[in-house]
Amino acid sequence: MKISVIMPVYNTKEEYLREAIESILNQTFQDFELLIIDDCSTTINVKNILNSYNCDKIVYLKTPQNSGASGARNYGLTHAKGEFIAILDSDDIALPTRFEKQILYMEKNPKVGVLGSWAEPFPDTSIWKPHEHFTFFDILKFSPFLIHSTIMMRKSILDINKENYNPDYEMAEDYYLWSRLILHTKIANLQEVLVRYRMDVGMSFSSRDKMISQTHRIQQELLNYLTTDKHLQNKIKTLLNCHKQKNSFKRHAKYSIYKSLWILGGKSNFYKAKMKKAERKMKGL
Repeated sequence: MKISVIMPVYNTKEEYLREAIESILNQTFQDFELLIIDDCSTTINVKNILNSYNCDKIVYLKTPQNSGASGARNYGLTHAKGEFIAILDSDDIALPTRFEKQILYMEKNPKVGVLGSWAEPFPDTSIWKPHEHFTFFDILKFSPFLIHSTIMMRKSILDINKENYNPDYEMAEDYYLWSRLILHTKIANLQEVLVRYRMDVGMSFSSRDKMISQTHRIQQELLNYLTTDKHLQNKIKTLLNCHKQKNSFKRHAKYSIYKSLWILGGKSNFYKAKMKKAERKMKGL
C-alpha cells in the first residue's frame, strides 16, 4: 500500500463530505486506502454514507468516544498501512493529480519527509502560496508555511521518531507536529495548487486566543531546544518578531471592523470578502 489518506469526520455536512471523498476516489494515482475516522458524529450517519460508495478502498473507523481532531487523526494513524500519509479535511477537495505529483516529488527527494502544496481557498479566489523550502527558523517564527489539507508525510518518519498529533495542542495541532518533525526531516511545498480549501465563517475570539496561546507555547519549546539562556531567547524572539510588530495592530483592527460591518450589514458578500482578506493578512497568508 502506497498511501493512507487520513480523513476525520465530525458532523460534516453530507454534501461536503461526499465532495471530499469523491475527490480522493477520483485521483489519477490509485494505490491508496481512504481511512474515514468517524469521531462519534451525531448529526450524520457516516457509515451509511460510505456504504453508498461500495468501494473497497474506503475503510470505516469509529473512535471509542469523541476525541477531537487530534485524537481522531491519531486513531487513523494506528490503522494506516501506507508508506505515505496524506491529509485531507472532510470538507476540502483534492485536485485529481494531487497524489501523482506528490508521490513523484517524494520519490525524487528522499530527504523530504513532509510535503505540502499551494491551495485555493473558496469561495475566495486568491491562492495561498507558501514557500517551497522551510528551515527550523521559519517554523520558529510561525510563518504561513504549511496548509494542513495539502500534506503528505512519510509514515516512517512518524513511526521511527514516535511523533503524532498532540491533543494538548488541539487549536495548533498541525503547528505542533511540524515543530517536532522539522527536528527529524526536511519540509517542502510543491509550487502549485493541489487542494481547494473550504473557508469557514471564522474562528471565535476565545478559540483564537487559545490558538495564539498554544502557538506561543510551541515557540517557547523550540527556543528551549535551541538554548536555555533566557537572555539569548529574548534576543531571538525580538529578531523574529520585529518585522510583524509594525502592521500587527492595523491588521487586527481591520479584521474587527470588517467583521462588525459584515454582521451589521446582514452578512453581505461585499463585507465578507473584505473580512476574509483582512483575516488572511492578519494570519500572514
